[in-house]
Amino acid sequence: MRTQLATLAALTVAAALLLGGNNAGKEMAVPDFAEREVTRLHAHFDSVDVELRTASVAGLTPAQRQSRATLIDWLGDYRDRGVFPRNDRFATATPFFRDADGVLCAMAYLIDRSGRADIVDRIARTRNNALIKQLGDDRALGAWLDSVGLSATEAGRIQPQYGFPPNAEEDDASPYYALGSIVTGVPTLVFAGYNAFSPGKASGVMGAVTGLASVLLGSAKLNAHGRDRNLAKANLLVGITGLALSYRGLTHDRARAGQRPTPRRSSLLSRTSIVPVVESNRDRSAHSVGLGFRTRF
Repeated sequence: MRTQLATLAALTVAAALLLGGNNAGKEMAVPDFAEREVTRLHAHFDSVDVELRTASVAGLTPAQRQSRATLIDWLGDYRDRGVFPRNDRFATATPFFRDADGVLCAMAYLIDRSGRADIVDRIARTRNNALIKQLGDDRALGAWLDSVGLSATEAGRIQPQYGFPPNAEEDDASPYYALGSIVTGVPTLVFAGYNAFSPGKASGVMGAVTGLASVLLGSAKLNAHGRDRNLAKANLLVGITGLALSYRGLTHDRARAGQRPTPRRSSLLSRTSIVPVVESNRDRSAHSVGLGFRTRF
């Protein structure tokens, strides 16, 4: 039993390492692109910082000037932290108020930090990829910009757009990968059900084969982006579950063969019998007849 389990585990780990090594070269472009994006955005915010600090604020009230200065400092904090949204949906540069991982853009960060998370949530939910100039009809946003002494043009300068990784398009959810996931995932779940509730050697073997296929398929796209990556995680989960339950099927027949049938314990009544008893006195001049009970223990 332990040998079978160890073999399945070794095959799974080896396949994952093999496919991970094969994908390493292809995925190298993504970290490089991410580094370039961080550098580009740092330079963007450096430029915006200079523009904001040197712009005339003669027409602003003292309260607006104070709020504006605070926001410029916050923008520096945002730049220095270096955590920016990621474009995982569009093949061209696109703004994201909030990305799929919950990372806020610079404008959303400033609005949220000022206490207006409600504005951020609403825009992210309804117009997440809109430019600031396209949000001119948003009264709450306009009122907030006025209260902090920023113009719509300045807000538009703060808001960057995010590029698309050069190799992310081919790693994005493809119909072929989705079809392959269905072809391997459905049988894996079916045989996992058999092995969970009605285990047998046949279902154990098929569960191991389909489970390993799902693990291999998941490993192939684990470093991808967007929907492919989520699908890869699902394939891994399904595959590991199938492999774990296949062990139950593979060892069920052997475990059943090794079990000796437990003899049924007979009841006391079935082990008790009635026998005739004849007794005589010493000189055998008188006899007595009766019944006796005999029980086997």
